[in-house]
Amino acid sequence: MREMSMGMHEVFISYSSKNKNVADAVVADFEQHGIKCWYAPRDILPGEEWVTAITKALEVSKALVLIFTDESNNSRQVMNEIAVAFNAGITIVPFRLTDEQMSSELEYYLTRVHWLDAVSKPLKKNITALREYIEVIVNTENGAAPEKLKTEEQIKEEKRIRKRDKILSCLFIAGVLCVVLGFAIEGIMISRKNAKANEFRNAVEIYYNPPGGADYYETVRSNFEAVSDEYPDKYYYLGMLEEDDYSYETACDMYMTGIDEGSLLSLLGMGNLYLNGYGVERDVIEAKEYFDNALFAGCTEANYYEALIWEKGLIPGEEPDHEKALDYLEALTGKEMPIVNGTVHSEPEIIARTFILQGDIYAEGNGGPDKTATSAALAYQNAITSCYRVQGDALCHLGDMYLNTGDAERAYNYYQNALVADGNRQALKSLGDMYYDGIYVDMDEEEAIDYYLRASDYSFDGSGLAYYDGYRGGVSDRDMLNRIGLYYYYGADYKNAAFFFTECAGRFEYVNAMANAGMAYENLMDWKNTFIWYARAIEAGHEDSDRFRKKIRVMVEDGLISEDLAKYYM
Repeated sequence: MREMSMGMHEVFISYSSKNKNVADAVVADFEQHGIKCWYAPRDILPGEEWVTAITKALEVSKALVLIFTDESNNSRQVMNEIAVAFNAGITIVPFRLTDEQMSSELEYYLTRVHWLDAVSKPLKKNITALREYIEVIVNTENGAAPEKLKTEEQIKEEKRIRKRDKILSCLFIAGVLCVVLGFAIEGIMISRKNAKANEFRNAVEIYYNPPGGADYYETVRSNFEAVSDEYPDKYYYLGMLEEDDYSYETACDMYMTGIDEGSLLSLLGMGNLYLNGYGVERDVIEAKEYFDNALFAGCTEANYYEALIWEKGLIPGEEPDHEKALDYLEALTGKEMPIVNGTVHSEPEIIARTFILQGDIYAEGNGGPDKTATSAALAYQNAITSCYRVQGDALCHLGDMYLNTGDAERAYNYYQNALVADGNRQALKSLGDMYYDGIYVDMDEEEAIDYYLRASDYSFDGSGLAYYDGYRGGVSDRDMLNRIGLYYYYGADYKNAAFFFTECAGRFEYVNAMANAGMAYENLMDWKNTFIWYARAIEAGHEDSDRFRKKIRVMVEDGLISEDLAKYYM
């Protein structure tokens, strides 16, 4: 037995997370015999990026063992690892556990590679044979593979011969009738499988190309509910439908069911809930763990969420990293991948949002010298044509870009187009800003407030008092809420003014809104709340703090509030 070094590893284990039990067995056997292995997630350090860690591990490996199964054959992550190893000249040893035909991409790299055929015999004996072969490689100076195993071409030929002999034997023993019957049964099974696949494809097609009408959501929901559980991504789409209806707890249940059934997209759905605090407490680290797991399992769409986290600097203690964000985005844009084993690789809405984020980076001048406003506009246009569900968002981002470059007319037109596309709430807020500030259009405060209220999640009861109607996709913006409050204040509607000022101050800790709330309550002669909000403005360092202290002293002198309550603010 070799002595195992505590330092650098020698062998990289590439596998699908669904076959982790096999990977664990291989690693245990190798390391018991002194062959140090590297495999995820065990050897990824806390806080280390998965992609970076895997790339570094491959660079120093002498050999890569591919645990070839039905799942790894369709794993994008495994495909990426094989490509890196191949280009680095690392010896690749496939450990074949299935007779499934290799994907065309894997075949490109592995046709002339020596394979260990482990379809037959007990797994333990096959692992022993694999380890003995790997020992020869790691003990060779350049890590070259010995001429010992069969090539894929040889395996194909042997399989062909075995298949021929098996068919002849069946014909001899059971006769032609049994063979015909077998083909008939197989045909029925294939037909049923195709029908199930078509059900799923049709449901997805209708989801992205809705028929319209009041019963749209029920129609789409019933289509996915009828899809077989062999296509677990149906739970991702059911969760998305619940999100559209702002039923986040139900969406969470759908995503968790999808995860239990093996849906990679459901990992993204659950991560997004944590990223935004929808139905769960906001937790960026928890969200990233979901995204990391999806990416490692081969879900290419996870690149979008990884990019979003790095572009916005959402990880505590980390600054925004535009270059890293672009690396993730470029791993996703422009790629079209089919439905594989019930998983939609190339989810249109995520692809479209990828283009929007890419456009934002270019528009802000963070994409490098060759990425201009024209590059940003092209990215936004790609988003518009990729998925109707994000057309409004993409048009609004185009409007933002042109507004920031001084082309207010184009900005206004794009915001209006976003409204036509899907009643985009952010476009409503942006149009409100233009009317409030008189940008391109005549200044019109009343028109601005109308846009602001339509953009928000606030409603009015029968007596005309405002209230928060729960999150319904509306915009919550500091200046917008304060401006609404000022509109009602100067219109002498002090109750609604106080409501919007306190909403603004509570949500954004905005010191001006604190002072404004104090003034609104003063006009309502609500002395307790007048004191509370003037005191908060003083604590927050408002420039008129001395004036508010005088008001508090006057309230004490007039007996409107107690001196004990106010003594620290006079």
